[in-house]
Amino acid sequence: SIFSLCKESRRYFAIHKASVIICTYPGGTTYSKNDLFENDEKIFSFDEVKKRYPFLKSLTLHIPEYITTDIYQKLRKQMDYLSRVGYLRINILNQNIEMMPPLSTIASLYTISKNITQTTAHVRYCTQAIADYYCIPTHLMSVAIDKENYLHTEYSKKKNQIIISPDHHPKKKKIIAVIKQQLPTYEILEVSGMKYEEYKKLISESKFTITFGEGFDGYYIESIFSNTLAFAVYNNDFFPTKDYLYLDNIYKSYNSLLDGIVAAIKKNDSSTRYEQTIRDNSVKLEKIYNYKGYLKNIRQYYQGKYTYLPDKASVTDFLINVTTENNMTNIDNMKKINELQLKVSRFDEQSRSKSLAIDEILNSRSWKITRPLRVISRGIKEIKE
Repeated sequence: SIFSLCKESRRYFAIHKASVIICTYPGGTTYSKNDLFENDEKIFSFDEVKKRYPFLKSLTLHIPEYITTDIYQKLRKQMDYLSRVGYLRINILNQNIEMMPPLSTIASLYTISKNITQTTAHVRYCTQAIADYYCIPTHLMSVAIDKENYLHTEYSKKKNQIIISPDHHPKKKKIIAVIKQQLPTYEILEVSGMKYEEYKKLISESKFTITFGEGFDGYYIESIFSNTLAFAVYNNDFFPTKDYLYLDNIYKSYNSLLDGIVAAIKKNDSSTRYEQTIRDNSVKLEKIYNYKGYLKNIRQYYQGKYTYLPDKASVTDFLINVTTENNMTNIDNMKKINELQLKVSRFDEQSRSKSLAIDEILNSRSWKITRPLRVISRGIKEIKE
């Protein structure tokens, strides 16, 4: 999705009048090419960017949500360079709401730039409430998913394969075991060690997929657009509406998935039913994901036409939340310090007890009496050696 954003952003040079490149963040691992999927991007290190563009009128940095805190700390060491930029904007790529940085990090970003935004990958958490909570302009960027971009294999030509996402979940092994036991004619394959194009071909030629991730993710959406029936567990943070729970392939919990997956596979393993269930899903997804809409979202971002702007009153709540968060962090840190001090204290007590016990043995009458025997024993051992 980041590579796609880079590529499609170049379309709008007339708006942002900028070069668009991908680079690794300062101090991070750097490489020149990502060969896990087809792309023509050259990847730069941050030092190369500085050499190539020593003086900039404007700069927009799109940074992934999960590593924002680390990147902020690295960018603070680049202020000699960044302070020379005429207009600096930092955009957080909020592709997974559960991985967003703490509010204190977002507040800290303002020490680098006054222009902070976030773009979301999911409709579900692109809301006025989210814009107000983070107190930054929030824009729906979506992702480059379009039904036309996927392989389409007819039901009659599909293999008896069930594709499993690589995500970890406590119920995963049990669900797989139940399927293997009750549906032995199906081969179960986990997505691993393959290029993106190989993955797309794999899900297209398979009958079913099961995602153990966010639920409303690529393993679900891309499977449906590949005419493959995907099973997922509803997640309120990612699914657009609760209406998805009315679909045959979406479950309320992993327990209900465990209880119902075998029956659901049997029920949908016929051409008519299979195609109908996929159609029911596809109708909903096509309203959200299409290439033209994705391009429109990107264009509007660079035009400054954000989906939501934070309410002015949200600033007070944001500051209160940041303060509360910092206080809670300090409390947690103090708890950890107290726990460590207690462990050290216990260790010291144990050490003192052991020292006293050893001193008591060494000063005991029996230890002194048996000393000649120990000396003789050591001498014999040395002679043998």
